[in-house]
Amino acid sequence: MSQEKVDQHKADKKNRKKLNRQARLHRLAGYICAILVVLLLAAWVGYSVYNKVNPPAETESDLDMDALIDYLNSTQDELNQDAASGDDAAATDAAADTTTDTTDAASDAASDTETE
Repeated sequence: MSQEKVDQHKADKKNRKKLNRQARLHRLAGYICAILVVLLLAAWVGYSVYNKVNPPAETESDLDMDALIDYLNSTQDELNQDAASGDDAAATDAAADTTTDTTDAASDAASDTETE
């Protein structure tokens, strides 16, 4: 054996307890993680099976929804009326815009002829 191999063997022998302890701790940590994963998986499967076999009881409510439905219908009617009157207002606004544009164009043309 060469001297390098002998030195390496001595260093390994000197640190053997420390290396063995680290290896055991790493192995133990791996076992613990694997056990936790298996336990969590088993708990999840058990919970899912339990909920399939024993579904939660549905509670019946005696809630009167008539007032809410009437409110929503009246709100929808108001929105529809606003939209219908908004169409008339949009047409009136469009007509006013074209009148304003025509007036602006005529005043621009008159000012151009005066400067020439």
